[in-house]
Amino acid sequence: MTGLNELLQPRPIAEDRYRVVAGKTGWRRLYGGQVVAQALAAACLTVDRDRPCHSLHAYFLRPGAFDTPIDLEVSRDRDGRSFSARRVVASQNGAPILTMLASFHVDEAGLAHDSDRMPDVPEPEGLPTIADKARARGREPPKLNMLDHIDVRPIAGGIPYDPDYTEATAMFWFRFPEALPDDPVTNQLLLAYASDLFVLNTAVQPHRSAMTADVAVASLDHSIWFHSDAPCGQWMLYVQESPWAGRARGLGRGYIFARDGRHLASVAQEGLIRLGRG
Repeated sequence: MTGLNELLQPRPIAEDRYRVVAGKTGWRRLYGGQVVAQALAAACLTVDRDRPCHSLHAYFLRPGAFDTPIDLEVSRDRDGRSFSARRVVASQNGAPILTMLASFHVDEAGLAHDSDRMPDVPEPEGLPTIADKARARGREPPKLNMLDHIDVRPIAGGIPYDPDYTEATAMFWFRFPEALPDDPVTNQLLLAYASDLFVLNTAVQPHRSAMTADVAVASLDHSIWFHSDAPCGQWMLYVQESPWAGRARGLGRGYIFARDGRHLASVAQEGLIRLGRG
């Protein structure tokens, strides 16, 4: 298994061009959160460290392969007094699999409010894992390789593609058990990695009875707004919902909180949900 630290370390191959290993994460295709985090890692290498990323917007163009290195090309669109903007194209075998825009902002004091409150939920230590919950229901645990790097404890929903859960919401605790550098950039990359976990599943769950075995589900785009420094060695709560699905697409939204209640990030993702033909 390739460690997270290796996955998130782009290697320079030319000016503003980098290469990373793909590893074997995901289910059937490369895990999208990994590619988002790797693209952000490359962009961060071209920006001063006093300018953390405050938002990114990515499009998934092609499924990623497990066994092919990923090339990352960064374009420096702007460096102003307070903001920097970067574009990143992630490619395998010369074909782009992801494009991303990322904006970076010098920390400034300003007006503040936060209307998204962390819900009152059980503590993570006493909760079963996804594998435990699946086995308790007499099912085989889902084979999701990205969970090799993340400890996930479902509260509501949280078992991918569970036919017994039909709400368009989910909540789960997660943390990274691996020993990784404790610095703001690494923690932000880890938050980006985790942000893709099960978001689109909230749009699928209410329609389980209408879905066939050959349904196609795939992420189309992914956005993150970073609000506060992430303590990625600690437990964090992911609250998810789907406000809409239709026209073979579904929208998922997510809110990530630190254990102390701080709102760390907001996430939005649209995905393809195409029913089988037969």
